[in-house]
Amino acid sequence: MIIFISQFLVLRNSDFEWISNVITFFVALLLYLNLTKIFVMPTQEYASNIYVSDNSLRSERAEKSLLLATNQYLNTESIAKVHYALHLINPKQSLKAKLDFALGFLNEILPDKILSFYYCEKTQINFISATRTNADNQVISVEQQDETISDISAKLKLVLNVNNNSQRYNFIREISIKSEDNDKKNLLMPVHFFGELTGVLGVINTTFKDLTQFELSLIESFCEGLAILLHNHVLFNAPTVYEQEPENQIAKRIVKELFPKSPPILKKWETSFFVSNYENYNGDFYDQVFLPNDELMVIIGKSTANNISGALFFDRLKIMIRCLTQSNLSPSELLNKLSYNLNFDSTCDTFATVSVLLLSKDGKMATICCAGSPHPIVIRSRSGFAEIIQTDGGIPLGLFDRSGETYKDIILHLIPGDGIFLYTEGLLNHVNKKNEHMNSETIKLELEKMPEQKCEDILSTFSKYLQSENDSKGNSEEYVLFLAKTEQL
Repeated sequence: MIIFISQFLVLRNSDFEWISNVITFFVALLLYLNLTKIFVMPTQEYASNIYVSDNSLRSERAEKSLLLATNQYLNTESIAKVHYALHLINPKQSLKAKLDFALGFLNEILPDKILSFYYCEKTQINFISATRTNADNQVISVEQQDETISDISAKLKLVLNVNNNSQRYNFIREISIKSEDNDKKNLLMPVHFFGELTGVLGVINTTFKDLTQFELSLIESFCEGLAILLHNHVLFNAPTVYEQEPENQIAKRIVKELFPKSPPILKKWETSFFVSNYENYNGDFYDQVFLPNDELMVIIGKSTANNISGALFFDRLKIMIRCLTQSNLSPSELLNKLSYNLNFDSTCDTFATVSVLLLSKDGKMATICCAGSPHPIVIRSRSGFAEIIQTDGGIPLGLFDRSGETYKDIILHLIPGDGIFLYTEGLLNHVNKKNEHMNSETIKLELEKMPEQKCEDILSTFSKYLQSENDSKGNSEEYVLFLAKTEQL
């Protein structure tokens, strides 16, 4: 209306034009201010509300994260305390005294639980200890005649048969005080050491509430520590069981697990190996591994360590070989890497003579590299003669640093029926009926007598020959033999 009047004044008299302009300006200003109040202010107020709401949400999330982190810390701290307490138990104490302390310590963390432990020995399940807290929050012992413990014992005999191996491994069962009460508040927890059940922990929740995740995790961790405690108790209190077995027998059991169970299977090749019987382990080893490109690598040798030390060196060397052969390596590359690791390991004072043989997939070629080991022998099928391969690499592994002078490969070209024979130093220490030591030439002559036989038959015949020589001299030196032959057409 005001704008209409101002325009009318302009039409009547041009002198009023400036008045019209002023009026139009103020009207426009008023309209702008009103629109800002209507649209802009509510938007700012809404944005402010969103900001406040977002802060509240962030605060709530922060509190939850802090609570979660605190609970995780407390859980970890409680588990660490339990394991530390189990570690401090005096090994000279009786089994009951150890378990009284262990159960009592767990009761201090979980005061609303009744804890009982049953020890499994062969076909017997025997009650050992039980604890709970009284009204003053003091841990007290619970007798086996207690009604709760009697119910647990009866339930345990029903659900666990110690003669049943499937039940003895990973056993975890819920129990209830009353047979008709199918609650999930009480547990029988297994205590097993590498699959062998050594005990059962009974947990009764007196609050009639389900066990929390923290309580369950703590009890499971407690059982793991208890398994180690029980195993150490057996070791500490029955040392004569291990003293009865001589060191050489322990070494033989270890080495038996380290040797391959059967010869490797590779197309285009026939293979076999033989390990002699011995009273004392003197460090001979043999291993076989397939490379990523499906080629077969054979490692044979002898270390300067014997008995337990030799068995541990064999195990260590086998692990190193498995790690290094994750990629395709030549025999010399493997020996150079092994030499580097053994030379720079101050904890290892053992060295070894080693032969590494790589068999190609097509059966036409073999690559060999030696580190101080006896010369390999090639059996030529066409002529029937055997050939001693003169290798260059007479320094055993771990004896000197060969970073400046690396081991060298020798490539052998073969035809169908050719064979490669490897052996350890023990074979050279045998004395024949003429009181002469075996040597490469003697071995070569024996192999030439049976060029057409299969690998297994050749090694069997050769070992029988050595046994006959050994019987006459009483020599019990150990040795390892390996033979690989290309397939005949």
